[in-house]
Amino acid sequence: TVAPFGGARPGVRFTANNNPSRVANGGSCVFTVNYSSAPTVTKDTDYVFQFDGLTGANCSAGYRGTAYGRLTVTEYAIALTHAPAAAPADGTSQISLTATLTRAGSPLANRTIAFTTTAGKLSSGTAVTNASGQAQVILTAPSSSTAVTSSLTATYLKAVGRDSVSFSAFSGPNLQYIGGTLSPMAVPKGSGCPNLTSTLQVRNVGTTNTTLNSNAFLTFTDGTNTFTAYLNASTSVNAGATASLSFGSPTSAGGGGGVALNPSFANGSYAPSMSLYGTGIASPPQVRPVSDSVTVAGSCGGGTVRILDWREMVK
Repeated sequence: TVAPFGGARPGVRFTANNNPSRVANGGSCVFTVNYSSAPTVTKDTDYVFQFDGLTGANCSAGYRGTAYGRLTVTEYAIALTHAPAAAPADGTSQISLTATLTRAGSPLANRTIAFTTTAGKLSSGTAVTNASGQAQVILTAPSSSTAVTSSLTATYLKAVGRDSVSFSAFSGPNLQYIGGTLSPMAVPKGSGCPNLTSTLQVRNVGTTNTTLNSNAFLTFTDGTNTFTAYLNASTSVNAGATASLSFGSPTSAGGGGGVALNPSFANGSYAPSMSLYGTGIASPPQVRPVSDSVTVAGSCGGGTVRILDWREMVK
């Protein structure tokens, strides 16, 4: 058992519960101490503990041995900030969260910080600090027609940083990509490849209907080459409803026909985005990410066929 005792030198008394199996002469005994709380410190602080051991029958009399233990209470601090200051609750806008971890004022690298939020979606629940002691994650706004406040925490051991983000109410049409509906997700390149038309589905999670026009387009880039395909035809998407969109026009005139992918497009996976124009969309375009990737790889298998022999039979 562990019990506090007073006197001229207050401390903690440790008593073995397994008497009479006491510590033999020259033996040892291990005590496990669990601390339910720790003092608040402004710098790393050492605390010294004195252990008194009594020898003799039932450890009640005899010789006293004294040992000392040392405990260091470490000052960790986390500051949690965000940018930009606010965003609309459109289900798409993103806020960058930065947690800065310090020990006695100095940054700590390679420490894992845990993040939580009460609204919106985090890109990850954890992040590792860099040489500046900073760890970052992205918070994506919730979708709401009323204002929302997200309470945020960043935690390392017992150190907690707190912050909050205000998302303003979002009204009007609000189009969101439906995951898994992008087609095709794998695209070949090179001579002989057919023109590309990308199809996908969106849901209007907003409060009003909209009709998208052929100025709307889908695009992705490898950093040097950019693929852009415009909406084939005007498409209505009512509030709460789902609609299929086809992006396969080389210009905003619409009409379809597909768009050629540049043969020099680098192989790899790319995240497309939509820029949407339509009725009721304030300050167009409404830019929306597509959570599925387009993978550019391979060829269409075209080539030259050489005829070595040609024969005809006439009856």
